[in-house]
Amino acid sequence: MTDIIASTAPQIDRLALAVRLAREDGGSSSTLPNHAAERLFKTLLTRLQPLARKLVRCYGLTDMEDDARQACAIGIHRAVDSYITDKARFTTHATWQMRGELQSLRHRVRLDDRRGGKKASIRTCSLDGSATEPAIEIVDESASLRTERGASDIMAQRCLTRLLDSYDNTRKDRAASDIIRAERQLFQTQIIGSRRSFMPAWSNEQKRQIVRRISRNCAKIARVEAGL
Repeated sequence: MTDIIASTAPQIDRLALAVRLAREDGGSSSTLPNHAAERLFKTLLTRLQPLARKLVRCYGLTDMEDDARQACAIGIHRAVDSYITDKARFTTHATWQMRGELQSLRHRVRLDDRRGGKKASIRTCSLDGSATEPAIEIVDESASLRTERGASDIMAQRCLTRLLDSYDNTRKDRAASDIIRAERQLFQTQIIGSRRSFMPAWSNEQKRQIVRRISRNCAKIARVEAGL
């Protein structure tokens, strides 16, 4: 196969130059599709097809032949635009362009082939695997419970804050604001375990009476708001 390509290398060189000239003529003369350039480019692709198939096998992309073939076509397309006749044969120049495209394709779809992927133990899985293999799911059995508990705590905190705000509004004329704030902090600590802050030196009985009084009044406010 390599001998066949080498024997036709001069013809491929001329064909690549013809494709470029047809593109340039078509681009400068009209905006219609350049059928001559397309026809010549298809012929060039056919001539380079054995080389493209060889490279696809070398890069291990035979299981995605359509994508690999398209990558080779992109490489040949770029090779036509950048080909310089004095430096090398077109087949040599196109080979490196196709290698670059195939390497890029393999890096996108085969993460486990890369050094970083091997280090991270990444493994490529087929999208069709779930249809033939049993599904494997990692389930956190306590996630739902934690979510519900967290949502319940937030709702309780908001409800308690609203009731305490309503209760404090009825006491602003009867007690100093620092006492109201201290009693409120004591109640929140006893009910929902809020963080303790500075409080007066109340006895345990005084604390119990304060909590009972606030609880009784918050219950009255809740019943009024509920229309009971």
